[in-house]
Amino acid sequence: MVLALRFSALLSLVSLVSICAGCTADSGGEEADASTEAEAEATSEAGSSSETGDGDGDDEASSTGDGDGDGDGDGDGDGDLIYAEDFDALQNDAPWPAPWVEAVGSNVVDASIRDGRACLSGNMFSGMDSGQANLARMVTEGIAETDFDARFTVHYENFSNQGVGFYVRANGGFFTLSPTPGEGYSVFIEGYSSDALQLWYEDDGDEILHESTALEPLIDVPTGGLGALSLRVRLQVEQVDAGRTVSRAKAWRVPEQSEPADWQIVSDAAGIDMAGVDPETVPSLQGVQGGLALDVFNFSAGGGEACFDDIEVRRLE
Repeated sequence: MVLALRFSALLSLVSLVSICAGCTADSGGEEADASTEAEAEATSEAGSSSETGDGDGDDEASSTGDGDGDGDGDGDGDGDLIYAEDFDALQNDAPWPAPWVEAVGSNVVDASIRDGRACLSGNMFSGMDSGQANLARMVTEGIAETDFDARFTVHYENFSNQGVGFYVRANGGFFTLSPTPGEGYSVFIEGYSSDALQLWYEDDGDEILHESTALEPLIDVPTGGLGALSLRVRLQVEQVDAGRTVSRAKAWRVPEQSEPADWQIVSDAAGIDMAGVDPETVPSLQGVQGGLALDVFNFSAGGGEACFDDIEVRRLE
C-alpha cells in the first residue's frame, strides 16, 4: 500500500509540474507539501492495518486489548509506577517500611527485614477452617488505585506447608476482625496438598476462591514434597467495563525460569466456591480504589515465614 500511494503521489506531482511549468516557487512548495502529506498518510495506514479491534496488535477485537501494540494484552509494564521496593537499603530486623502496616486483627508473629527481604510469619496451624488464626497480613496506607499490574518475588521457607497471597484494591481490612471488613482481589499460591495457583476475592470479610490451577505442569513443583522455593508472580486486575473486573496471574520459578508469555490463570464468570455468583461482577469491588496487601498462611506446624522482594506495581493502562 505504501509503495502504491507513494507512486500515485509522484505521478500527480509530475502531472502538476507539466501543466504548470511556469508556476512560482511558492506553488511548487505547496505541491511538495501535498506529496509529503500523502506519504505520511500512506505510512500511517500501513502501520495501523494490523491493529484492528482492540488496538493491541493481535488482529482481534477483544475486551482484554491493552492498546500497547504488542499483541499480548498485558499492558507490557508501561503504566505509571504506583509502588516499588527491593528492601535492599534496610537493615536486618528493621520493621517493614512505610506504607506497610500490620492489618488490624491480623495474627502477625513477626514482620521484619532479613537479608534485603521483607519477611512475614504468622501462627501455626490451629485447626480453624476460616484460617483467621493462621493468617498474617500486612497492608498499605496511602495507595488508592483501581487497575493494577503487579510483580513480586516470594521466598517460601517451607512451601509444602505454606500459602502466600497478594491483594490489590485492598481496603486494609482483615476478614471480619477489623473495624472495616476486608475486601479486594488477590492471587494466592499455596503448597500443602494442592500446590496451586489461585484467584480469590474478599467481599465483606469473606474470602472466596474463584479460580484454581495446578502448579505441577507449569513450574515442576512436586506435590507436597518441596521445602524452600522462590517464585516470581505477576497479577493484573482490570476494570474492563463499569460492572466487570478481570483478573489474570502467572508464576514462575526464579532464577530457573523466565516469565511465561501467556497467563496461566484468568478469571471468568463461573467461579468455584460461590455457586451462582459471578466473581468478576461482585458489586462492592467494582470501580473502587484500594491499596495492596500481603498474606502468609501456615497449613501446619511445619510452616514458617515467607519473604518478599522486588515488588513493582504499576497502573494498568
